[in-house]
Amino acid sequence: MKLYLLLFCVIAGYQASAQTDVVLQNYLATHHSSLVIEPDSSYTFSTEAGAMIGSVFAGKRLLVLAENTSHQLGVYKKLRPALIGYLAGHGLKYVFIEYGRSVAYCINAWLDGDYKLQDNMFYSISERQRVKKAMGTRRSFAYKGIDFERGFEFYDAVNNLLSDVALNSLHESRSFIARIEDIGSQKIPADSSAKITYRRFHNFYQATQEEFYRDSVVIKRELGSHYTGLKYLLTNPNNQLPPWAAHKLFYDDRDPEMAENLLRELDPQDTTSVYLLSTGYAHTIGPSSLVGKVGSSDFLRNKIVILNEYCDNCSLNGQPLVNDKMHFMTGDMLTAFQKAAPGPLVLFDLSALPEQYNYIKKHGDLLLFVKNQN
Repeated sequence: MKLYLLLFCVIAGYQASAQTDVVLQNYLATHHSSLVIEPDSSYTFSTEAGAMIGSVFAGKRLLVLAENTSHQLGVYKKLRPALIGYLAGHGLKYVFIEYGRSVAYCINAWLDGDYKLQDNMFYSISERQRVKKAMGTRRSFAYKGIDFERGFEFYDAVNNLLSDVALNSLHESRSFIARIEDIGSQKIPADSSAKITYRRFHNFYQATQEEFYRDSVVIKRELGSHYTGLKYLLTNPNNQLPPWAAHKLFYDDRDPEMAENLLRELDPQDTTSVYLLSTGYAHTIGPSSLVGKVGSSDFLRNKIVILNEYCDNCSLNGQPLVNDKMHFMTGDMLTAFQKAAPGPLVLFDLSALPEQYNYIKKHGDLLLFVKNQN
């Protein structure tokens, strides 16, 4: 009797699983769009893909691009500009990035033609050129950095900002400005000493920030119109170091500070603007994550759409990329997505998935299924 019961349970479970697979397969077959990014003057999505994004994003305020597998995956260099191009037509105000204010300043300056230094920014020239095409003749939005500052980026931003300021024209603030411009000696080397250098810059930034607050009246009087830009670069309240740059005893989770920086940029009186956040996958999942925290605010509660990415058979610099965060993407589940994806870039609308698939939906209402990319 026990054997019969066991066999019955196994068969019933198999049938339920098979039925579930059919439900998912049928849903995916009717809720996807091949993602085509038109490489024309506007760098926009194809009509079909744009309609899907518009349908899911309707009534929302913040679109989150969750960068899974690797920040450097080539598809992001086209996807981010296309999202910017799409959102620019719907009231885009800020593009929030997982970098400090220095990077945001440099990108904005470059887009406006005001970047005077040698071009060595982390954001690739090809991506910035696509953004320039997507934004049209005039930039109507701004990049905003919400993470901590890094030495080499801070150096470039300050030197670009103060490139036309002569030190001999300054008096009381001369030594202060000279020390900031000399931070180039603390650029981050690509070797094992990076931890020491990051900590050194971290200490420098905190000390300089305190001095700036103390002497801001004098600095403002001598720098004039340059003061506002320098204040933005020097008053980043996010002073946290990443775990690979500081001992655990001196490191706190970066998500609370990034969330505070993002929310600080929002105007409660602005009820029409929309925003884009480009950040790593780890900062999008769970109530204590960056997205979880901003999503619990009155301003953005129930106003966020996450566009996540799964990379099937992808590589970077010749090394295969590992998808170890979306645990559901195995076996029959992975096969269902593979069969439903007719091309290399396929966007799935998961917003209306049946309730039994909430464990999938928690990763985002939109899922970009990427095949064989690098």
